[in-house]
Amino acid sequence: VYICSGVAGNKAPSVKELTLIIEATGARVITSLNDSDMLEPHCIMILTSDPSTEAQRNEFGVRKMERFGAQIVTTTWLFQTILTQQSPNMRRSEMTSLPS
Repeated sequence: VYICSGVAGNKAPSVKELTLIIEATGARVITSLNDSDMLEPHCIMILTSDPSTEAQRNEFGVRKMERFGAQIVTTTWLFQTILTQQSPNMRRSEMTSLPS
């Protein structure tokens, strides 16, 4: 899971708390999309605010990773998934998608 800038602390827990929450689910937090050649996009979730901001959508590597299969998810989706302990089928309608 990659946490976009501006998510933590903006109506969401701090980066440290978000990292602990995400890692408690068994996922791993990555701090950069710079090594995108080494990452498997279909295994990556990019966490944005709800709604995502233009700055988050334009953050380095985000659009490229989405084009190659990374999923853009919001904090609302993340917490609903954790609280209900149900993982949606990762349908685009249940997540946010970056405009073309």
